[in-house]
This record gives sequence, structure tokens and C-alpha cells, in this order.
Amino acid sequence: MAYSTTSGRRQGATGNPTGCPPARPWHVLFWFACLATLVLLLAPAATLLEARIWLATWLPFAAQLDALDVTRNTDKWIHLGLFVLLCALGRQAWRQPAQRRPLLLGLLAMAGATEGLQHFVPGRSASLGDLLADVAGLALASVLVRSRRDWPTGAVPTQAP
Repeated sequence: MAYSTTSGRRQGATGNPTGCPPARPWHVLFWFACLATLVLLLAPAATLLEARIWLATWLPFAAQLDALDVTRNTDKWIHLGLFVLLCALGRQAWRQPAQRRPLLLGLLAMAGATEGLQHFVPGRSASLGDLLADVAGLALASVLVRSRRDWPTGAVPTQAP
């Protein structure tokens, strides 16, 4: 370790005082999304109901949407969306092929653990449908991220005359 001539503190190979590599934005976003997912999936039902009521006061057509029962399967869509987001951010943060399997296995474990833990949260219950929505979100994100590699990078396709 080298000593800084200005501060007298030891600095690591990266140049910062802790010696840790600098945080990369995709990693930070991924871990923030993990934390937000855990909070949303493990919050008591009463807390979620209060948040839904508060949000409904801000939506212009909340009463009409409630009358149409649009939110009947919202929880499945939320599970799907959260795990699409987690998988997409994780694949962006850890791009090496060798890192994909541990990422997906970790997210599968998180999906199973959150569903199992929901059994112990007041007003919540474990659901196979939610677990399947989580797995579908991981699969959808994997397909979308994989197909994204095949997208043209700014090239405009031309048509033959």
C-alpha cells in the first residue's frame, strides 16, 4: 500500500483511502432495486393498503379504475415487473457469461425466499402464482437482454431497390 503525501493515509491500488474499487452505477442500481423489492414484497398488507389508498388520492381516475376491478391481478404484474427489473439490472452489472448463472440462481433463491417469508408477514401469504410470476420475469428479462445484443447499433436498414 502506498502512503498519500497530502493526507498521510494509506491508499489502496484504486487510489481511494479504503482500497475498495469504486462503486459502479449498474451495481448500485441493482442493489437498490433488490432492497426496494424486498421492502415491497415483505411489507405487511396493512402498509401496502395505506400506500395504495394514498396513491389513489393522487390518481385522477382512481374511482373508475377501482370500479372496473383493474387491479385484480396487479400483484402478479408487480412480481413480474420487479424480477424483470432485477434480472435486467443484474445482467447489465455483471456482463461476463460466467457471472450469469450465479446471478440467476441468486435471483431464483430470492424469489423463493420472499414467497416463503410472506407466509410469516401479517396479512400476506405465500403463493405459487407469485413465484411463477417471479420466474417468468427472470425468463422474460433473460430473453430481452439476450435479444438486445442482436439489435443494430444505430445502423439504419436499407431496402434493396
